Amino acid sequence: MEQQDRELFEKLAKEVEKRQMTAPFIFYLEMHRPLAFVFSSFLLALKPLMQMFSELPDYQRIVELLEEPEAVEELIQILEKVAKESSNSESRVCAKEGCEI
Repeated sequence: MEQQDRELFEKLAKEVEKRQMTAPFIFYLEMHRPLAFVFSSFLLALKPLMQMFSELPDYQRIVELLEEPEAVEELIQILEKVAKESSNSESRVCAKEGCEI
């Protein structure tokens, strides 16, 4: 996978994390990993709906990448990394400001 594709996945992962949908997104990807091609075709059909909620100019490229099971695994790893970084930064803010959990 090329560097620009990884950067695209990181951008997608940050959008998913911003909406607090990381866990459902990972669950869905894991569940459909054996059917990666079918999943990417489904995403292609959802393109008009997805563009209403998010501005991802590279949506077509994401769909193409998700045809490959290896790319699905890479996206899952990036999603987990972004979620971990997000929770670490929230923990630091809470420690600094004295948040209650």
